Amino acid sequence: MKKNISIFWFCICFLATGAAAAQDLSLPAETPAHVRTLAREMVSDGLSEDAVSAMTRNMMSHGFNEAQMVRAQKMVLTSSRQGFPAGPLMLKAGEGMAKQVAPERILQAMENVRHRYTNAWKHAGILPGTPQQRKQLGETIAQGMSAGLDAGAVERISRQLQHRKKSSDGSSSSELSIESYRTARDLSRMGINSNTAADLVCSAVSNGYSADRMKQLRQQFRTQHTRAAATELGEEYRYRFQHGQDPLSDPPQDGGGSRRHKQKHGNQGHTGGGDREPSDGSGGHGGDDSDGGSDDHGGDGGGSGEGGDHSGDHGRGKGH
Repeated sequence: MKKNISIFWFCICFLATGAAAAQDLSLPAETPAHVRTLAREMVSDGLSEDAVSAMTRNMMSHGFNEAQMVRAQKMVLTSSRQGFPAGPLMLKAGEGMAKQVAPERILQAMENVRHRYTNAWKHAGILPGTPQQRKQLGETIAQGMSAGLDAGAVERISRQLQHRKKSSDGSSSSELSIESYRTARDLSRMGINSNTAADLVCSAVSNGYSADRMKQLRQQFRTQHTRAAATELGEEYRYRFQHGQDPLSDPPQDGGGSRRHKQKHGNQGHTGGGDREPSDGSGGHGGDDSDGGSDDHGGDGGGSGEGGDHSGDHGRGKGH
């Protein structure tokens, strides 16, 4: 009997604690019931109570109607429950509101971010690695897509990496995948179009580059980029790969472009080797977010590719 009473009071205390925690959300009295319920679910799923409260309050003060607030909350919840980081979505909403962007445009920007992470996580899931490595890879792919990598380029790089994994152990393959996508991301951030970025990374992978050599290639390109236009330098690197030369072992000495320039003008514009001209306008600057902000928060120190990827941790409560 005493045992049953103890269990009863434990359950009552547990429920009371949960109810008190749900009521602790600092939301205005006029918050719609559905919005309040979803806010509690977000906290229950492990998102920071402060972040959830701030997002909800800001949406209300920014003129979101109930349906729009529910859409935003459901996007965050769905991403969290599918294993994607919710932080970039919440940050995207905050950026848009800070810039006084219209609610519908903010929602579209959030949807663009969600779509990128869905695609990024799909590719990260088919490549080898531990759960932590795949999370890191997914973050990097999403950042690359934000910088201008299109879905076709991501597909090509992943396919090339899958081909390589058959001839190497899981550890080296996962490290190569991360370094390859860091290189594609940083090339895009420097202004290389999506097609050329994919060509360079795929060529490096097919030529047997290790993770360390891929990192060196990225660092060398960044250093030379200070002396040459990114597009010209990218074409020089691609030209060398296509003609059996290694731009890492034999880097351009004059800032890039000289050999391709001489070949082009010495042979009436024919570059040889099926060289494809880069498509115009990709630029690699920020993708398709209609509020004009970037979702690469807490990433890697301004595109260096050497820091950690932390954007998925935003909004997470302590202890979750």
